[in-house]
Amino acid sequence: LTEIMDIIPKAMESGKWSVKAQAARAMGTICTKLGGTINPSVQKRIAALLIGALAGRTWAGKECIIRSLQDLVVYGGDGVAANLQDKSGDASLETLLEALFKECKKEKVEYKVVALVTTATIINHINKDLFKELYDIVSPHMKGSNPSEDAQPQESEDKEDKENDLKLQEAIITSLGLAWPANVNTQKMFAIEMLDRMETIVGATTRKNQECVAIALGRIMQKWKEPSDINTSQASGQLCEDVFSRAARILSTLLLVPKFGDLRTKTLKVLGTVIKLLVDSKRASLVYIFRDEISKSLDGVIKDLGSDPAIKTTARDLKAA
Repeated sequence: LTEIMDIIPKAMESGKWSVKAQAARAMGTICTKLGGTINPSVQKRIAALLIGALAGRTWAGKECIIRSLQDLVVYGGDGVAANLQDKSGDASLETLLEALFKECKKEKVEYKVVALVTTATIINHINKDLFKELYDIVSPHMKGSNPSEDAQPQESEDKEDKENDLKLQEAIITSLGLAWPANVNTQKMFAIEMLDRMETIVGATTRKNQECVAIALGRIMQKWKEPSDINTSQASGQLCEDVFSRAARILSTLLLVPKFGDLRTKTLKVLGTVIKLLVDSKRASLVYIFRDEISKSLDGVIKDLGSDPAIKTTARDLKAA
């Protein structure tokens, strides 16, 4: 490893993009293969090299640097996160995240997509509440899209723009789901706005992005925490009702999407999570609100002749829960 670390920094300073990208990939491979066994000082050096290489313009292959930072953090285990908490030296968790957030603001869609998902994956792995920071970056880009399979764009450029919008939409939904925090205060601040955005998107996007919505909603509901003052605060009680009613509407829309078994399977899994939350809450008002919204969609799945038998069985079980 010592010999390799003598070679790679020189390659990272190359004027050729392909050489820099290859060097970044090599560091990513080292991180995935050696993981937490890498000496802490070497971990810091790798982080410093990668963070330094992010400075400047976007070039072909630069996304390899971001992916290698993810490999460093994810495969390094708890040790690398603890090591980077130390602000001494050229690299720390703070400088790493600051650099990544800067890359998330870059304009090139393909690069921005990698930056968003990678940054959110790192946030999720270190279990840090940085949802607001990420949301502030992506919220201006959150909008519904309504691509028609039959409509032909008049200009090839228009078609490319729509495809880029959908790629960015997928990355935004995925990244916000990954970055969703367990912090109750942040949940209270963003839950309704986040669910409203998702509800706007879910009825007017591609099947692939609907699947991303289902997964993101699952992450949100898995981490949902009932406000501690729900018994004394009318606002907290209303918040819970609003969250569950919106979740029900999103799930209903997803369940009624025909001929897409994987989407229904993922949606029913999320529905199971929500039902467990409702059972644990022991609040009849929430149960009634949710059941009224979701029951017709479950009936639709059960009666759909094209539904997989296993999916129908799950739907019946959930309806009876």
